[in-house]
Amino acid sequence: MSDDEGEMHYSSGGCIQFLDGGPMGRPAFPRRQEIKLQRSAHRPKVQLAGYASVFNAIHLNPVNGQIEVFSPGCFARGLHDGRAIRFLVRHLEGKCLATSADNLELLSDDHGLAFVCFVNPDDNYADEAIEMAKTNAASMSVGYRVAKDDFQTIDGHKIRFLRDVSIEEISIAPPGKGAVREAFCIALADKSKTLRELSETKWLANEWSSVKLRRALGSFSDQLKAMVAT
Repeated sequence: MSDDEGEMHYSSGGCIQFLDGGPMGRPAFPRRQEIKLQRSAHRPKVQLAGYASVFNAIHLNPVNGQIEVFSPGCFARGLHDGRAIRFLVRHLEGKCLATSADNLELLSDDHGLAFVCFVNPDDNYADEAIEMAKTNAASMSVGYRVAKDDFQTIDGHKIRFLRDVSIEEISIAPPGKGAVREAFCIALADKSKTLRELSETKWLANEWSSVKLRRALGSFSDQLKAMVAT
């Protein structure tokens, strides 16, 4: 697949906090945009939440081999245009669990692209997504089209900064399968907070540290079991 505008790309990734000695610049378009759904008592009971992508986090584009960074606010225009964004399992179109027209809420904040997805456990492929989220084995990835970008050279590496992208879909996937390292998905135990509350209180952004700890403990436990077995 070529790297021309209009082609679909997928993300996979560390973080850039400063460029040329200064903090990353602010976008021209208002950074905070939201796709919000009307709350209903009939929403599916399982709520998945996390960050589909994170700003200033380096990722490798598996299509063109370029090192890329989602710039703060790069999703704002795309969320504003009203197109339906899909929530998929492993980027597979046949495994669509929700869209932003029904059970998917999205919010571009200062950290990245936050989301809450209401999932019906009885739907096809829902079990796979829910199991990954509940066992801390879920990462997130995005399918996107680039409208505006520029290149900067940092420590001898050519970095592509994505300034304006349209999100086509977000996907839940196992770690290391094309997902940005800092992007994650969990199953919410407390369902009382809105996506905006989860974002503004920094609860969702801070949850990444908890996810990393739980994954490390799980890996350590697996290693102990393997040692005992031998």
